Amino acid sequence: QGVIGRTIHLSNADMNVTIVGNFGVNNEQVNPNFQHTGKWYDFFSGDSIEVTNTTARLLLAPSEFHIYTTQKLFT
Repeated sequence: QGVIGRTIHLSNADMNVTIVGNFGVNNEQVNPNFQHTGKWYDFFSGDSIEVTNTTARLLLAPSEFHIYTTQKLFT
C-alpha cells in the first residue's frame, strides 16, 4: 500500500500554505503538519479553522483535498 494522505507546505514571510489530500479510495485520517497553530483559511470555501494542534489528523473522503492559507485570499 502506497502513501494515501499527502501534504505540501509552502512558507513565506507573508503567508504559509498547507495543502492536504487523500489519494486513496477510502476515508482516511491525514496528518496536515500545519506550520504553526492559529487561524487558517480554506482556499475553496473561505471558511476558517482554528488550529490548536498542528498534527491533529483531518478526516478526508476519497480524492478530497484542501488548500489552507494563513491569510484569507478571497471574500
